[in-house]
Amino acid sequence: MLNRLGIGRESDVVTGQHDLDRAAGAALRELRRERGLSQEELAAEADMDQSLLSKVERFGPDPVGWNRFCRIAGVLGKEVELRLRHSTPQGMTEFDLQDERLKEVENLSPAAMSWKRFCKAIGSKGIEAEVLLRPLRTGK
Repeated sequence: MLNRLGIGRESDVVTGQHDLDRAAGAALRELRRERGLSQEELAAEADMDQSLLSKVERFGPDPVGWNRFCRIAGVLGKEVELRLRHSTPQGMTEFDLQDERLKEVENLSPAAMSWKRFCKAIGSKGIEAEVLLRPLRTGK
């Protein structure tokens, strides 16, 4: 059974921004392996150093930032979706679009600042960013 990142088991539950970031990196690594690419091959296609790609696969978007993370996903045929979630007594949940905390962070963009700074800003409001990989949309 696939988890929300599209890999692994449904029971592979992650909590905390650190774990969410690592899960995103692991999802990229799994996609690379499924496509039979070495780190060197993917790094060359994504125009980056292999050692930096290795860090992305271990730590998620933080080593390269949002835009380059999205570029790597694109080379693998995926687009990146960012889902904001927050803690409730029942666990993590997605936001109700009317939640006031969303208004406080609506002008923040991971593309406009470092990933670490973005996560710290939303984290101060009790929000975590879950990175999801989706098939690239092809349209007219």
